[in-house]
Amino acid sequence: MLIISGCPRSGTSVQMDIHRAVFGEERILGAKFPQEKRNKKGDEQEEVPEGVSAIKKHMVGKQEVVLKAQGKEVGRDFKDMNPNGFWECSFTVRGIRHSTREQHLLDQLKIEDKDEMTICKVVSQGMLASIPDYIDKIVYMVRHPRAVAKSQERLQRGFDVMHPDGTMKNIFDDLVIHTPEMYIKVTEEAARFFLNNKDIPVHFVHFEDLMSDPKKELDDIQKFTGFGDYSKAYDVVSAKLNRSKHQDIPSKLWPDAEFVYEKFCEAVKYSRNFDRSKEMDCYREIVRYLKDPKRETNREKRHWPCFRTGQTVSEVQCNACTKNPIVRENFKKHSESMGIEWEMEPCAFECGMDLDKEKSEYLSIKESIKTNFWSN
Repeated sequence: MLIISGCPRSGTSVQMDIHRAVFGEERILGAKFPQEKRNKKGDEQEEVPEGVSAIKKHMVGKQEVVLKAQGKEVGRDFKDMNPNGFWECSFTVRGIRHSTREQHLLDQLKIEDKDEMTICKVVSQGMLASIPDYIDKIVYMVRHPRAVAKSQERLQRGFDVMHPDGTMKNIFDDLVIHTPEMYIKVTEEAARFFLNNKDIPVHFVHFEDLMSDPKKELDDIQKFTGFGDYSKAYDVVSAKLNRSKHQDIPSKLWPDAEFVYEKFCEAVKYSRNFDRSKEMDCYREIVRYLKDPKRETNREKRHWPCFRTGQTVSEVQCNACTKNPIVRENFKKHSESMGIEWEMEPCAFECGMDLDKEKSEYLSIKESIKTNFWSN
């Protein structure tokens, strides 16, 4: 099976549209707009708590009122988010796994005749969970994380509400959700997959290159796959698909995202030069880099118990507590309302959770209690 992969919003859908043009829909495992199919089936197909299902239906009902008032088709406008379709299936996000319910799909994947080979989209996070035995070759899309984040932001802007004054507004219009967090996570998972499956041939395609010179990129893909007439797809790629431009939105995570992207591009360069050893070294560097607890992408996820407040806290809260007396006073009031004897409790942050301190600077539990800075 030929896998089309890459980070979500990196151009995997245009690759599926390309391969549909080359091989026909009968070779594609997936539907053009599977989201619409899922919406028609309803939430009974989803394994979600009853309360979550109910509130989702309530939100959809509110949105339908607005869409009807605007004369628009009820349902999310997937065609606007991706005009040429997604061409996805149940394996796209969760990966190619054994499932009794989907055995008929798995049976379609193991075809040795390349003239009958199936094309299936499995995005980065799904690759790591996939059974490699079903994968013959991979075409992997690479795109700058800032463009990916902007495209992801645009994807999420789709909920209009009616205000009391009769005007309609998208609830996400004033919300900046431009973040590389998803890109960092799924690209690391892709790096892990490539490290674990060195023998699977991979052809990398930069999204920007595909947009600027589709003929060259498609000819290169044809050389890689060794079958099909990719000239049939020369007209599929359109500059209008490149609608998400780089944008300088502040985030502490950009340095991590830029490192991962640059190191991944370096791996791509070595892959094209058939230097597998150096390519694998690049993936190892990505994994090693993101293991470091001092990376911002890890700091944001760290939480620990605060013994003085009886709450779970983060690095941001602890820094605020140690540096801002107003924040500290609010914490003290909460602690006293809970009946906690904070004078007899240590500070976990100064005893070992502050990553910016050297180990020699950490206080012992006894020292932290004795020098309790809440008492000052």
